[in-house]
Amino acid sequence: MDLLDCHDLKQHVDAPTRKTHIIDWIVTHESTDLVYDILLNDYLRSDHSAVLFSLKMAKPSKQKKRVVRRNLKEVNTDTFRAEAARRLLDPPVSSDPVRHYDSTLSTLLDEHAPAKTKLIVDWPSAPSITAEVKYTKQLRRRAERKLRTSKLVVDRQIYNKQMEHAQTLIADAKQSHYSTKICETTSAKTLFSTVNDLLGCSSASPLPNNIDPSKLSQAFSDYFHNKIQTIRDKLDKIPHQNS
Repeated sequence: MDLLDCHDLKQHVDAPTRKTHIIDWIVTHESTDLVYDILLNDYLRSDHSAVLFSLKMAKPSKQKKRVVRRNLKEVNTDTFRAEAARRLLDPPVSSDPVRHYDSTLSTLLDEHAPAKTKLIVDWPSAPSITAEVKYTKQLRRRAERKLRTSKLVVDRQIYNKQMEHAQTLIADAKQSHYSTKICETTSAKTLFSTVNDLLGCSSASPLPNNIDPSKLSQAFSDYFHNKIQTIRDKLDKIPHQNS
């Protein structure tokens, strides 16, 4: 507990979680109120009590974007090919052949596969996801759809195998990406910056912007001065042993 106090940290679990011992910890900074509604529950068949708590964290809003798609899978290729050949067979004499070709195929495509606008969630792509990982995830989703339709044991085995392969590939890709990023750092400063970026930590300044800089610097000075003085006072109270 003294180590937590030195770093201004707080342990929120204050009741035994296994027999008479507190072995489960929820540690936060003293200045934050991130954790609340802490509850110990022993409804599970375990020698440990479950520690339940709530976090004051807002769920990030989902960014959405509009995309235009065509259902090309439903196009009858034979009909499309025959219609295109018929319309392109006798182009107007006065028209530009290239422009006529482009407009004819565009019109034909709109008839067979009209463009539809759809609002989707714009999920950010992870930098560690490679083309191979994307293809493997596609195969996994394909195997999952087939399993839902057939319910066959062999399809379940194929899906489980594809899922394990995808998980292994994703883990290897993440490890390779993180290792490369860390190896490319040239100093301790860039290392900490890289690690914070990989962990998704915010780079925004934690300092308040509504306090005068001179008063803020004096507050920092007073804080560390008082902290050092407190440590010295505690050391002076420790009885010295004569050698």
